[in-house]
Amino acid sequence: MDDGATSATARSGALGLTVAVHGTSLRVTLTNHGDETLHAYFGVQSATGTHHDHLTVELAGEGETRLLRFTGARDDSPIGIVELASGAEIADELDLAAWATDPINGGTPLAPGPYALTATYRVQRPRAWSGSVSAGPVRLLVA
Repeated sequence: MDDGATSATARSGALGLTVAVHGTSLRVTLTNHGDETLHAYFGVQSATGTHHDHLTVELAGEGETRLLRFTGARDDSPIGIVELASGAEIADELDLAAWATDPINGGTPLAPGPYALTATYRVQRPRAWSGSVSAGPVRLLVA
């Protein structure tokens, strides 16, 4: 992460994962780089916001490493499968500062300082793309 990059892209087969950091906001994009339509799990709307059950973010700081998850308890909700035509993408913005204080992430705010952020999209479920892809590390600076 020496170059201070704030965005990164990685691919696994036809699926691309791009992450871009702006302040403590993280933009996550899935892109279909294949020739055929691809089905992927993405955001699921809940009463408290959008959950990303298959996404984690590792934040490696000077004194600690934290793993953030973007899910939680919810009642009836769709399963979050999206259809991506060849070349299509879907994106969402995640507030890392807010998610850090969520009970699933320990409820503790992010400590100020620099972090190396690596996002991993991992799915081991039927009916959609299955596998793992990680993008990063990119620089996150918490003021």
